[in-house]
Amino acid sequence: MKIKYLLFLLPLLCSCASLSWYETNLNSRGSMPDNKRYFISTSDSLLLNTLEFKEYAQLLKDRLNEDGYIEADPHQADLVIYLDYSLGERILSSTSTGSSTFSTAKFNTNVKSSSSANGSVRANASGNSVRAYGSGSSQKNTTLQSDAYSSAYTTTTSTNTYKIPLWVSICAVEKNTLEPVWEVQVFDTLYREAQLQSVMPWVILSVQPYFGKSSHGEKVSKVNNTRAIKEKYNLIWPY
Repeated sequence: MKIKYLLFLLPLLCSCASLSWYETNLNSRGSMPDNKRYFISTSDSLLLNTLEFKEYAQLLKDRLNEDGYIEADPHQADLVIYLDYSLGERILSSTSTGSSTFSTAKFNTNVKSSSSANGSVRANASGNSVRAYGSGSSQKNTTLQSDAYSSAYTTTTSTNTYKIPLWVSICAVEKNTLEPVWEVQVFDTLYREAQLQSVMPWVILSVQPYFGKSSHGEKVSKVNNTRAIKEKYNLIWPY
């Protein structure tokens, strides 16, 4: 019975361990329009004809078309949908500090040795006999000198992590009256400017449920990081 229970539980544990998602903060206002023919533009005229803007505008068109909006010629459209985005100045997110300690030791040993010896011989002769007397002495001195030197120092390093604020605005207005119909504003942070191209598809997908809908305050919108979602919308995980 225990084996069957573990076999049943194992897939659940594996699926939970791999769970992750993209999330962003947003605010939205307005309501769904009756007429949904649209064309996309931007408030930044310098951005309008860039490849970057055209790429992100196509992503927005795909999401709008899924919700029943119809892309139309500017002369026949009912709505102008403005797509604007910008990156702010990078801000300090966190600081990590590390330290390393290094130490060295040196030892010197000197051995000094000295020795001395002396002796004397004295002889006395008397008649037919000779007597000799001798004496000697020696001295040896050994000196051992040992010196030790040690030193230690610590180095400290600090690493700063920065984030770059990202702001995205999608706003639908009546083409003839320029009255706003609905808008969504998104706030996110990047670690590098180069992340923008891979983050924008996730941003636009995350705000799709709020087209023509009020969030009634700040909301956190999530997109699950699953293979099915990434294959369907051609997404690349940006982190």
